Amino acid sequence: MDEQLQGLESVLDELTQPHLTSERKTEIEAALSQFKAQPHAWRLAIQFLEESSNPQVKWYAASVIQYSVDYSWDQLDEEDRGSVKAFLFQYLPTNYSELPHFVRSKLTLCIVAIAREEWPHSFPDFLDLVSGIFANGETSEAGASILLMVSEELSQAQRTSPERRQALRQALLEEAPGIILALCERLSTMHLRASSGGLRLPGFNVPSGRAPPSTPRGSPAEQMFAPETQQHRQQQTSEGSLHFTAMDLNLAAAILKALAHFFSWVPIATFFNESVFSVLATYSEMYEPDPRLGCASLRCFNELHLQQQLPPDFGSYLVQAFEHTQKLVQAALDGQKSNAHLSHSIDPQYLDVLVEYLRIFLENIVPRMAEHEIPIQDLIVAVVKLASTFADDDSYRLSIHTLLSFFEEVVMSEVEAVQNLQFRFSPDAMEFMLEQVISRLQLTEDERTQLLDDTESDDTDPSDYAQHVETCTQFISMVGHIQPLTCLPIASALYMKHLKNLGEMVPALLAAEGTLSEQDALYYQWTCRDFAAMCRVLAMLSDVFVSNFQQFTLQCQELLQAITTAFQEILDSGIVSKDEFLANTVVVQLVASSESLCDWINLCVLQAEGDDVESAVAMLDAILNVVHLSQSEQSTISVSEAGCHLLFTLCSRVASPVLMQRPLYNETASFLIENIGGLSAKAQQHAVAAQVAAFAIKWHGVSSQDWETRSQSALQAAEFAGLGLREQSTDAHGFIQCCSLLKGVVVAGQSRHTPPIKAAVAPVREAIEGATSLLFSLITQDGGKLAEDVVSALFSLMTLFVSAMATSLTTAWMVQLLDVIVGNLDSVSGDSTALDLLVSSVLLFMATVLEAVPRDVFNLLNTMHNFRGAVQPMLETSDLSVARAFQTLSATMLIQHQLALERDQMMAVADSLTQLGMGGDLPMFVTMLSTVEHLATDRTFESNPLHGRLVQEFVTALTAAKESGAVAQYVPQIDALFRQLGVA
Repeated sequence: MDEQLQGLESVLDELTQPHLTSERKTEIEAALSQFKAQPHAWRLAIQFLEESSNPQVKWYAASVIQYSVDYSWDQLDEEDRGSVKAFLFQYLPTNYSELPHFVRSKLTLCIVAIAREEWPHSFPDFLDLVSGIFANGETSEAGASILLMVSEELSQAQRTSPERRQALRQALLEEAPGIILALCERLSTMHLRASSGGLRLPGFNVPSGRAPPSTPRGSPAEQMFAPETQQHRQQQTSEGSLHFTAMDLNLAAAILKALAHFFSWVPIATFFNESVFSVLATYSEMYEPDPRLGCASLRCFNELHLQQQLPPDFGSYLVQAFEHTQKLVQAALDGQKSNAHLSHSIDPQYLDVLVEYLRIFLENIVPRMAEHEIPIQDLIVAVVKLASTFADDDSYRLSIHTLLSFFEEVVMSEVEAVQNLQFRFSPDAMEFMLEQVISRLQLTEDERTQLLDDTESDDTDPSDYAQHVETCTQFISMVGHIQPLTCLPIASALYMKHLKNLGEMVPALLAAEGTLSEQDALYYQWTCRDFAAMCRVLAMLSDVFVSNFQQFTLQCQELLQAITTAFQEILDSGIVSKDEFLANTVVVQLVASSESLCDWINLCVLQAEGDDVESAVAMLDAILNVVHLSQSEQSTISVSEAGCHLLFTLCSRVASPVLMQRPLYNETASFLIENIGGLSAKAQQHAVAAQVAAFAIKWHGVSSQDWETRSQSALQAAEFAGLGLREQSTDAHGFIQCCSLLKGVVVAGQSRHTPPIKAAVAPVREAIEGATSLLFSLITQDGGKLAEDVVSALFSLMTLFVSAMATSLTTAWMVQLLDVIVGNLDSVSGDSTALDLLVSSVLLFMATVLEAVPRDVFNLLNTMHNFRGAVQPMLETSDLSVARAFQTLSATMLIQHQLALERDQMMAVADSLTQLGMGGDLPMFVTMLSTVEHLATDRTFESNPLHGRLVQEFVTALTAAKESGAVAQYVPQIDALFRQLGVA
């Protein structure tokens, strides 16, 4: 025996050596597996467990016993099975505290696996034995762990037949109430022992030993939760301090973990009473010095609250649970405040679990309380107060998300009882919440310093702050939707306050001599980002402004005036010339703030009467003034582009002739057109889009004839934009500019606020035809310096045009357009860079065409298939972008039009999809995988005559990918796809 044990220790130790060869490792593992499968290996395993102190040996010995139970239990005679059971029930409890956790778990699983095979008929005293272990103070933790495993394994019993699984679950369900009450009784006893006050929780009336299935359920819930019960519990928890021994702490944590799992599947009506609630409520308030008990108890409540069926007589429990939740939040808030002078606060783990508890409580329990008068607004304000004490932004976001989930449940629910859950915040409470949330959008000086340090070390994650802003602004938006008349004035005032603070910062920065230091520049940039968050808040509330526009005319006027004033002051200050990028952040956000009010202004204009007309016009002028300022000599390119986009937004929103009648509109529009050449490509696009949208939008209350007249002006704008392309009389720079202007025409036509401008289709189409003839001569102009810009300008215009106007275009025109481009590729065959650029652009454009055109694609597919054939020989020598574009087109052809492809075309496309997908480039593998996944869910794919051959090809490629080990992270996805395709 000693030699065998020493040999086992030796080989297990050898397995952990870093220089072990794969051959030797395989040899050792095979020998260990062979030994495990021997009929009487469990006998030696028992001896190894008893005699060895080596953790690896104990783990292996436990795995041998588990193998015997799982795979050869029915081959053992009754005496051998009895020996295994006797050993496990003696060895595990006695040695539980000394065993490594992985050995404990393995042996516990062995015990429960035996019960899975024999209980209740062949092993009727199983639960009695476990109850005896639990009742023994020295082995109680082992008993609690076994009960947890019993709940986990026997309630599901996945390794058994459906009939056996159902029988096990039913048998355990009959015993579960008694087990739960016995566990709660032990918690109560331990609390009594730990309490210096010597007060006992309300009794459980659980008999000694294991409670029988017929344990009384107690009185109805309405009587269970009498007021004196809560008073008694409050008295009990307020007396003295608690002193748990280390053993009792571990035991209590194990019991609560077991209870949580039982609660996840045992119907609440079969066991829940005042005693269970009382003990859980008491333990849920324990977060110091060890948060495990509080966390575990809160998780028990979570499982209870996630149950879908609460008995009708549990109304009093709901009220008690609400009061307890308020108490939990207040206790945590008090704990945070009392520790404020220390270097620590409440354990973050407890706070995270509390937040999760609040989320489940608000989503699942509060909506069931519509018939009860509960101060839900007090709880929400308390949660915001608690969240404001969190130093960690992740915890803060989590708590705000909790409230967001609840608000969405109430606001979006179609259930009448939930919709009737009324709550309103007082103005003071609303202001407090908004200030707390908005304050989290502003970086403190310490946070800025830290972010500056992170910026220098490149360790910061830029997405964190954006997520933080998004969470906070969504919360403000939801509050604004619930109580707009209170929220909007407060939010507007806070916006104005921060705008003023930012304005006061500019003179201080300008006082510095010379160029600003990098530290000052970055500090200002973070301040601007704070303000950008405030602008986001305003944008999130824009639809609330719209729905309540009549009450907020004054606030809107003040906002626009403040924005314009701040804009003017920043430009006049000269800070742009000192550090250009500093002005960009804040000024662009100022423009965005104005943009968020355009829908609201439209309603003001349309419904203005009498004196209100003057106010509406004043607001239009304020917006136009912002656009005008954005085009001043001091403005940067980014500011100019933002201003042009603001003008487009305004023109596509305001459905009234009032806008075009304003002198400042005509002045600004004329300035932009006269100076179009000096604008950036984006600014040009937005400027033209604004002009066309102003003509195209249907004015409210104006006849269709007047609209048709203005549509002719939109047509003239389109003809003007594409003139240089149609006449083929422009250079590369003019070519790029014309494409930008035409994109503006198309953008205006696809806005949801303007009807499609069908009259403009013809001039845009003719301009694109002219551009394709010009393209190849311009690529080589000036040594090809602008080749990439020229190709990008044309193909982005073509893609936008086809996507927006597909229903007004014929496939014959698209085929003709592609034939011209493909037919001229030979003219640049000597320039591999230009050729790769053109080919990849054509391939991606073809994919766009296929997605946009729903039918009549036969000729189009032939053109594309022929082009694919010409391009395929280039793939090995071309840039990777060509191969990816080629595969994208192949994928689109299969997904969009697999039934329209001929047989040889279909197989050729599928071959190229899989060959490129297996070429070693991960993005192309992902394209292949996602294409096959899409086809697997397409019902028409099953009717494809080539279905069998295609599936075989896809499966062969994906199997090879799995075996290569290069795409290990996608193996579960591949296996799921195989099941969907019916492949074993």
